[in-house]
Amino acid sequence: MQNKGGGDHLASLFLEEHIRNITAIVMQLNRDTKVLQEHIHARDNISYGTNSALKTLAMCQLSGLGDLRGRVARCDASIARLSAEHKTTYEGLQHFNKEQQAAKLILKRKIKDAEGQISQLLNRVDLSISEQSTKVKMSHRDSNHQLQLLDTKFKGTVEELSNEILSARNWLQKEQEWIEKELYRKLTSFP
Repeated sequence: MQNKGGGDHLASLFLEEHIRNITAIVMQLNRDTKVLQEHIHARDNISYGTNSALKTLAMCQLSGLGDLRGRVARCDASIARLSAEHKTTYEGLQHFNKEQQAAKLILKRKIKDAEGQISQLLNRVDLSISEQSTKVKMSHRDSNHQLQLLDTKFKGTVEELSNEILSARNWLQKEQEWIEKELYRKLTSFP
């Protein structure tokens, strides 16, 4: 029976050792479980922080996108306004160009008329010179007094023609200045 008593004791020791091993394993499992729970908790905190950061970033992006859309709309409005101003300016320049062409044609016509008048005056001068020359040849026998009268008359005619030519030139110059001032006024009054 002692064997039996010794076996019970040995079995009891084995059982105690087994219980200690199981207790140690359970305690190790508890520690491992706590460590795993801490890791899970830390990962959940990181996940929560990441989600919060992502939400904040998404809100910033939405805000930035709204701001960008507003800027694009303002740019579109400015482009449309500038396009309208460009069109108005272009049309104004076209109108001014037509007016300038018309004024140039009028000025050319007036210059041509003045040149015709000058040509007629020069023809009259030539005719007068020719007549005077003929008269001088025919009346060469007359006295110096008649020659002086003829010379005076001739000089008067030349002076009169010179005055008319000068008057015509002054008139042309004033007309040209008036047209240039009118074109300049129209150009500066154009918006």
